[in-house]
Amino acid sequence: MRRLGKPVTTTVLPGPDNPLGDYFLRLSFLSVGIHGTPSTSSIYGLVTHGCIRLHPDDIAALFPKVDVGAAGHVRYEPVLLARTNEGLFLEVHPDAYRRGPADPRALVHRIADAAGACADIDWRLVDDVVKRRHGIARAISVREPTSSGPKQEHTHRSRDGS
Repeated sequence: MRRLGKPVTTTVLPGPDNPLGDYFLRLSFLSVGIHGTPSTSSIYGLVTHGCIRLHPDDIAALFPKVDVGAAGHVRYEPVLLARTNEGLFLEVHPDAYRRGPADPRALVHRIADAAGACADIDWRLVDDVVKRRHGIARAISVREPTSSGPKQEHTHRSRDGS
């Protein structure tokens, strides 16, 4: 705000114009929290003062599960690799604080190698995810080979030709 020449606000009052949404979980860093936002297109961008923005439905589901004083741990991981029932997924975020790996692809390779998953990964997809750094999980599994020729239909006839 200061850089843009705007007054620095330190308090956000409740109401319909509140950019924090309907729920706010305050963290031990008093000016930072986990909250929803009516501007859902901003969720995956670096547009916050350190808060973690969630979709309104996600914060509504999370809020009643967190007790006052509950302990938690916030991790800064701009590179995430996960295996699900649907395959392998890679999420790479812009490294806003320059605390991530110098070579995200090398980190993905080390993690995949330790998990025995290197052969299951389409490394061209990894390169694309690393290059784009969209902050959204993308499938990176090797796809099943498809036949390059036309499908062949088999017709079965009975002995009498019908």
